[in-house]
Amino acid sequence: MYLIPKVTTTKQPVAALAHNHTCNLLQPYPVKSHRKFERPRHGSLGFLPRKRAARHRGKAKSFPKDDASKPVHLTAFMGYKA
Repeated sequence: MYLIPKVTTTKQPVAALAHNHTCNLLQPYPVKSHRKFERPRHGSLGFLPRKRAARHRGKAKSFPKDDASKPVHLTAFMGYKA
């Protein structure tokens, strides 16, 4: 709950008050900053979506084209997201 400060009238022209964006006399409650600064993010967006994995083991979704002229080599390996 915000306490509204008691407004005292001053003999300033209205144009002088209008250009000052942080003037508390014109605001009914204290001006808050952006949410980016008030409540910053908790955690990285790289770990989204936060849900349980559909399968424990990963799966290879694509393989490179096989070239018969090259010797046998590893084309994919199993990985998982811890």
